[in-house]
Amino acid sequence: MKLTRNLKHHSNKQTAHPNERELVPAPSAANSESKFSEFVGTSTIVTQLRSRVVQLAGTNTPVLITGEPGTGKTMIARYLHRSHGGRFAEIDCAVADRQGSDAQPHDFAEGLASELIERHKQLEASGGGTLFLGHVDALPLLVQKILAQFCERSNAETESQNRTVRIVCGSKTALVPLIEDGSFLDDLYHRLTVFPLVVPALRDHWDDIPALVHAQSQRLCETRQRAIQFDSDAMFAMCRYPWPGNVDELFKLVERKTIQYPNSTISIRQIVEDLVSPHESRVSAESYEDSSQANKPGANLSALEPVSQLPDGGLDLKEHLAKIEKELIELALAESRNVVAGAAKRLRLGRTTLVEKMRRYDLQNHAQRRLSVPDVALNLEKC
Repeated sequence: MKLTRNLKHHSNKQTAHPNERELVPAPSAANSESKFSEFVGTSTIVTQLRSRVVQLAGTNTPVLITGEPGTGKTMIARYLHRSHGGRFAEIDCAVADRQGSDAQPHDFAEGLASELIERHKQLEASGGGTLFLGHVDALPLLVQKILAQFCERSNAETESQNRTVRIVCGSKTALVPLIEDGSFLDDLYHRLTVFPLVVPALRDHWDDIPALVHAQSQRLCETRQRAIQFDSDAMFAMCRYPWPGNVDELFKLVERKTIQYPNSTISIRQIVEDLVSPHESRVSAESYEDSSQANKPGANLSALEPVSQLPDGGLDLKEHLAKIEKELIELALAESRNVVAGAAKRLRLGRTTLVEKMRRYDLQNHAQRRLSVPDVALNLEKC
């Protein structure tokens, strides 16, 4: 089938291609959140990414978003679209590739090229918008050449300040190796990487997991009137898990537990079956519990056990007592939610005295770091 025949055929179709989303009218650009607050996280890597995304808002610059599946590439594309205005169209090139497995590669390339041209024309006719191509790393070379032309046109119209069709592409893998083996055009790559965005895997910003869990729980509470929270052991286990499906996998777990155990506090035993990667062996709840207990403040209080006899080499009494004191302070801080006044009360010390001891043992920052995961986890409030 020739490309010209495809163009004529698809121009008369009334239904959308299964690989595409319908053209969606965008909210006014003024309604777009300027700080991209829906991309949750306070880690340095997420904060920097959010800043770069906001810098791109309102421009026509073509964008390449690289990141593993489930990291939030589509969310970023839709945010850029809202700030740009117009309509939104999406083509998932990976879905197209699977559906064309029985077809000849050339026929598949021509069909996808026709769809790309058709969508671009529709957006232009409607006054501009955003065309998002997911899995651009799967694009055949024929389609890459067409896309490069669209990017060039977009850059030219940017100079005239007219709203045009903005090209946003997502890729699950780095494109440089594809350029080296000849499967991706160098020209297209450079047009897409004027201001590239790299979305980190969840395992690279695991410290954002408590905040992400809280945000998802709150959304489900508002829409379904069901709320859950996770105890500290469960949250610790989730922070250790590598999350091959990234944020999408995490959100689905929270949604699943909301259905299974509405308005409950989720324990580690209720999630351990979910924390198994497809290629990993099954992990028992006991192993997670043992690990989480071993990492808690005060877990290694062996110094408090009665000493029946001194070691052969003797004992440094001052060092031994200092170790006991430090571990007890850690434990008191953990049990009092890192509130110094509460820890002082539990230890029957004056607050000033405890602060001085914390300074001596360098525990002020240490305690906050050790408590960061369970502290957020245990403050997930029900609606």
